[in-house]
Amino acid sequence: MEAETILELEAPVVAADGSVYRARACGRRREDDGAWEGWIEFVSLDETTVWRTGRETTQPNRSDLLY
Repeated sequence: MEAETILELEAPVVAADGSVYRARACGRRREDDGAWEGWIEFVSLDETTVWRTGRETTQPNRSDLLY
């Protein structure tokens, strides 16, 4: 299943080197059991760089992931 942005933070995140990123919570439904997994992405303002964490959570449905 394709990933989707669940929530995007309004305030920018500034890295130690001064780079500025938008943070967003992303997730997708797993095909094997229907649970939703979520992670955080940090996207540079020019969208050329994306840093992604590993899976941060697994929830039984999209509503619980959003919560």
